Amino acid sequence: MSREGVYSINGLYKGVVLICLVSLFSCSSVKFVPEDKYLLNKVEVGVDNQKVSREEAKTFVRQKENYKILGFAKFHLWLYNLSSKKKTDDWLKRIGEPPQVYDETLSERTEGQLKQFLKNKGYFRASVNTETILKDKKRKANLKYQIKTGEQYTIRKINYHVNDPALRSLFFNDSTKTFVRPGTPFDFYLLDKQRLSIVDLFRNNGYYYFSKDDVKYLADSSKYSKEIELDLFIGNSEVGQNDSTRIFTPYYLNKFYVSVLPGTTPVVAGQNIDNNITDTLSFADFTLYHNNQVNYRTILFERSLKMKSGSLFNSGGVENTFTAFNRLRQFRFIDIQFYEPKTLLDTNLLDCHIRLAPLNKQSTSFDVEGTNTSGNLGIAGNINYQHRNLFKGAEVFQLSFKGAMERQQRVVDNVPEYFNTRELGVESNLIIPKLMGPGNFISAFDEFLPKTVITLGYNFQRRPEYTRTISNIKFGYDWMTNKNFRHTWNLID
Repeated sequence: MSREGVYSINGLYKGVVLICLVSLFSCSSVKFVPEDKYLLNKVEVGVDNQKVSREEAKTFVRQKENYKILGFAKFHLWLYNLSSKKKTDDWLKRIGEPPQVYDETLSERTEGQLKQFLKNKGYFRASVNTETILKDKKRKANLKYQIKTGEQYTIRKINYHVNDPALRSLFFNDSTKTFVRPGTPFDFYLLDKQRLSIVDLFRNNGYYYFSKDDVKYLADSSKYSKEIELDLFIGNSEVGQNDSTRIFTPYYLNKFYVSVLPGTTPVVAGQNIDNNITDTLSFADFTLYHNNQVNYRTILFERSLKMKSGSLFNSGGVENTFTAFNRLRQFRFIDIQFYEPKTLLDTNLLDCHIRLAPLNKQSTSFDVEGTNTSGNLGIAGNINYQHRNLFKGAEVFQLSFKGAMERQQRVVDNVPEYFNTRELGVESNLIIPKLMGPGNFISAFDEFLPKTVITLGYNFQRRPEYTRTISNIKFGYDWMTNKNFRHTWNLID
């Protein structure tokens, strides 16, 4: 291509970009703003204290300007303004964003919520100054909320009120109370964090009916300057005698009932067993209700239960059980409920009812995509098959077929040649929800929800430079130490 041709293409490209930019900014941004109103053009929040997050404060702003892309262009507003005033359901209106019209009421509400946010953080003498700049000619409004926090109140003294001896012993033997101590900033969010921690402490030690309502605070700021005397009440709720007895009673797990619903059964949380369940298997403290449509080995549920009969109720065990069933990738609905046994009155026992609704046993998917690699056009496709319960133990089998073709050009002795590259592949995965092979002897792995993963694959590639085949085999383990950390260990790769 000649240099003149390159210059002409570059000039054309720049001209198109220039036209797009001109059209972007030339369209009136207040086209759909009523005559006596202003477009909210810019909203800012300023804070004079580095301890207060400006981004967190922004979440309390009730009205924000239109969305920007690249930090400056209100592209969605521009699309909306390209639409016709005569049409109420223009497609440009559907994909665009209507103008944010300045609302003085929302501005005043924002100021009030910012003050409340600061009080919750312990800044009782904070002020919020709202600066509103109205540009009459452009019919635009700029808002700036300037925050002056003042000094933060701190906790001078904490008085603990725990009347029940068992609760008192648990609380003072635990490090939970160190969340808030003398010298800590008086922060409502920190107090609420401690409240939740106290609830978890007692619910992890059998107190099933203990809740947030049983933890209360009383703050007194009248005794000291910019310091708070805090009273913490635990288990002093104003409830009836029967409810009070239940709150202060540790409960033990009694029996477990697991119901596996047929795939088409609607799921409604509750204790009653669905009429479509036809088979019942009971032994010791465990009962399994299921249907021939969805058949699992009993050992699968025993392995997934992270709770034991006779042990204290533990909310952490409930969460671990839910995670274990969810990690099986078998169920679209998991419901865990606890009830006092109807046949045993006035006991401190709880029956656990687990209801599971399986996903479809088998599924297939197919996808096709076009490719463009440096001007070489091609097509690729995948066929995927999945079986979720291959050997009745929640084993997941996956089989994928891949095919791709691309048209390429190469030059040999100044003569162009065209060549169709081809790629064919197949890969299978078998995921077993337990340890197989040498890992089976490491019992400590069981609490980490381990899986055995076996992978086999074959790939054929034919290109101008080479023709080759690639085979792969993997055997390894997959486990989780917590909800945020997942580990993979391949013994064979």
